[in-house]
Amino acid sequence: MSDFMKALPTFTPQRWQQVKNILAEALELPPGARARFLNEACEADDALRAEVELLLALEADSFIEQPAFAHMPGAEDQVATLLEQDEMTAVGARQQRIGPYRILSGIAHGGMGAVYLAERADDQYRQQVALKLIRQGFASSEVLKRFRNERQILAALDHPNIARMLDGGTTQDAEPYLVMEYIAGEPIDQYCDARKLNTVERLKLFRTVCHAVHYAHQRLIIHRDLKPSNILVTQDGTPKLLDFGIAKLLAPELAAQTLNETAPEMRLMTPAYASPEQMKGEPITTATDVYSLGVLLYELLTGQRPYRLKTNEPQELLRAVCEEEPEPPSTAITRKTETTGTDAPLTPAQISETRDGQPDKLRRKLKGDIDNIVLMALRKEPARRYQSVEQFAEDIRRHLEGLPVIARKDTLRYRTSKFVRRNKLALSAAALVLLTLIGGIVTTQRARARAERRFNDVRQLARAVVFDYHDAIAQLPGATPVRERLVKDALVYLDSLAAEADNDAGLQRELAAAYEKIGAVQGNNYHDNLGDTEGAMRSYQKSLAIRQRLIARAPNDLALQGELADSHCGVGDMHYTMTELAEGLRHYEQAKQLRQKLLDAEPHKAEYRRALAEIYGRIGDIKGMEGYPNLGDTAGALESYRQNIKLREELYAAAPEDKDARFGLAKARMLFGYLSSVAGDARAALESGRRAVSLLEALATAEPNNTTYSSQVGASYTALRMALVDSGLLAEAIANDLKVVQRMEAMVAADPQNTQLSRSLSVSLTALGRDLKTAGQATEALTHLRRSLKIIQALSAADPQNVELRDDVAITWLRLGEAQHVARDFAAALAAYREAAAIKEAMMQSGSANALDQDDLATINAGIGNALAATGDTAGARATLQQAVQLAEAAAAQSPDNAKMKARFALRRLELARLHARLGATPAACAEFAQSLKLWEQLRDGGKLIPTDAAKPDEVARESARCKTVKSN
Repeated sequence: MSDFMKALPTFTPQRWQQVKNILAEALELPPGARARFLNEACEADDALRAEVELLLALEADSFIEQPAFAHMPGAEDQVATLLEQDEMTAVGARQQRIGPYRILSGIAHGGMGAVYLAERADDQYRQQVALKLIRQGFASSEVLKRFRNERQILAALDHPNIARMLDGGTTQDAEPYLVMEYIAGEPIDQYCDARKLNTVERLKLFRTVCHAVHYAHQRLIIHRDLKPSNILVTQDGTPKLLDFGIAKLLAPELAAQTLNETAPEMRLMTPAYASPEQMKGEPITTATDVYSLGVLLYELLTGQRPYRLKTNEPQELLRAVCEEEPEPPSTAITRKTETTGTDAPLTPAQISETRDGQPDKLRRKLKGDIDNIVLMALRKEPARRYQSVEQFAEDIRRHLEGLPVIARKDTLRYRTSKFVRRNKLALSAAALVLLTLIGGIVTTQRARARAERRFNDVRQLARAVVFDYHDAIAQLPGATPVRERLVKDALVYLDSLAAEADNDAGLQRELAAAYEKIGAVQGNNYHDNLGDTEGAMRSYQKSLAIRQRLIARAPNDLALQGELADSHCGVGDMHYTMTELAEGLRHYEQAKQLRQKLLDAEPHKAEYRRALAEIYGRIGDIKGMEGYPNLGDTAGALESYRQNIKLREELYAAAPEDKDARFGLAKARMLFGYLSSVAGDARAALESGRRAVSLLEALATAEPNNTTYSSQVGASYTALRMALVDSGLLAEAIANDLKVVQRMEAMVAADPQNTQLSRSLSVSLTALGRDLKTAGQATEALTHLRRSLKIIQALSAADPQNVELRDDVAITWLRLGEAQHVARDFAAALAAYREAAAIKEAMMQSGSANALDQDDLATINAGIGNALAATGDTAGARATLQQAVQLAEAAAAQSPDNAKMKARFALRRLELARLHARLGATPAACAEFAQSLKLWEQLRDGGKLIPTDAAKPDEVARESARCKTVKSN
């Protein structure tokens, strides 16, 4: 026993009450004021003062939720009985009844708080709960503030893995209490050991805990006391996070009351799980919880604490946490556990028995990734730990799926080892070739032969990186940054070789192909990319220039003609991304001519048919794809999509088991179905869209790690959405929206640098918000739309040349305004509409606008006009709605086959007519009603009136008739 422990006094019940009362008041004071207070409170009783001062010293190591001596084995034995008696006395004093609840028994008590098992006692309903009170005699003002803030924090949390707050109130003694969900469970470490969960099972359970902590962090709440006893696991295996008594709010304005900031010595923690910054009294961030989770994971996996302590002195723990590097978990399990109290130490065999069976097996499971993951969470410097709990959990997922983790140096050797483990058969032959190649370099003796061989070796290595390794990982989750690095590294070698062999046509072709690939990775929105639009355009243009020079030398080379078509397609993609539509279409048409020539020459070649189908899809997109910048040629777009489907059906019929053939047909069907909705053919849209979903879901299920398949499943649901909404199937549309959001969230988490995936997540959130708004769920809609706006604004700011992203920002502002309008927050709706209008107006002034931009601006102005009318600004409303009608008319004229635009034009006229009628301008109202009715009847008579608008002609006809009656009177 240490000298410090020997000095701990033995209390009688009376003496304990006296000490406790003085201690509670002393804790209220800053350190400089305590000496004077103790002089007065203890008077001449030097022993009493010494006892209080000793407990004050212990308080500096641990506060509130953990008794100050709880981390010192044996110390609690001297006061445990007194604490228990104290609490039972408190229960009696409170007469077993708190508000509508009856206390049944004690559950737990900490330094300042106590938790009881209670039940409803007002005959309203029967329910057992956990009721938390401040312990008798500790209701200081600071503790009361912290207690009320815990209640506020719990009220803000609603997560399946966080114990819910059910109720709260004030006792007859004016002290607050809170009522929580009663969790009948075991601490997470005991749960795992009792069921002998293996390493994988423990990691999966731990990830669920991480999700709960991350949820709290998203709401600006740091737990600060993560430990096994605060994470209970129920019998069905559900972990529940408890006890936010010492949690910190990152946004103080969210607190119920402002806490005392004049007492920095009050360090809130459980020392055994506290971070270095907690120990030293430094600022607390979310990294603090990352550290505590690291300690928890270390203990779950090894049965050990990260640090081996020679004594139980507080200063020894402080030194270890702040200075000592923990040993890797795979090493820790090879030694006995430290003795704690009366418990006998556990041997490696005993530890492994409750995990993976044998010590060697457990050591192998932990060695490598797990060691690095845990040690990264336990780094001394907060900035060097995981950036978030979400990233911590994601690294565990990547380890479980055999993917590279970030918790180790990103070395080529490490990524190669991961790649080889997942692709052993595919790489075995390549490995033999590479070994032979290396061996040849080493054994070469002649200088000239060595130089020639080096030239060829570098060339072969670059070829392997660009055309083999890159393609092998292209569809894996999280591969985008690795793909970019692979291609860029290869280009460095190829560029150096090109200077030496400008006349080497073969090398020039390889260089052009490499530029094409890097362009796709950099910023092509038809591929997973990094959002570098300018860089992508430069790369594609380099590829095009090289191939144009080569084709001039060999105009009859069919393979080279196909490669030139690929470059034209890539350059066209970038013009499309930058909303240079006419120039983009020109390159697409050149690619189509080249690819048609190839298919005519060799009609049996499937790759030529596939390439031609692809360019027909691109041409359809740029001509008339609704929701994206287009030329307004809906009929031309539909015809291009029909040609795409025809070619894809031929490929599918010839090889129904070919995944590429099925994937291509699914995409073609998806595009055709979406545009059929635009053209007003809801039945064809549903039929084609559902077939696309079916094909893509089958592919994604068969290959769950293929990011292209997964993202296209989401795209197919989004494309089908319009047909569902038009057909009145709003519930199905919302259900699909939710599926897409969940899928995209998982993909973005796996590959956060992938701009295309992040953009797709934003688009899916916007679609969900729009449909929820239509269903009348404006509050839920606003949550998703605000999140979408945050994502797309960040993407647009990082890639300012990308006009499509800027357009996405405008549309998201529009949808946000519409939801705020439905929620009757007209001021916020006006602000959102005006943000959208500013972006669209700037696009139109830049000369990049098209029919869709005019139509969008018409919709935005209609929103502004209707919001102004709702706030009483009828003059402003009339002017803005008139402008909306003019814009909608111009857009519809440019795209005469776009039934959606015509319907929106009819709606704009109807909105203006209703405002005129409201203002008593009957002649103007009648004129607008008549024009609106004419448009609705044209849609109906042409068979392009969607089901949800079926009643519009009759509705407008009645309003028009009423207007004429008023006019005649």
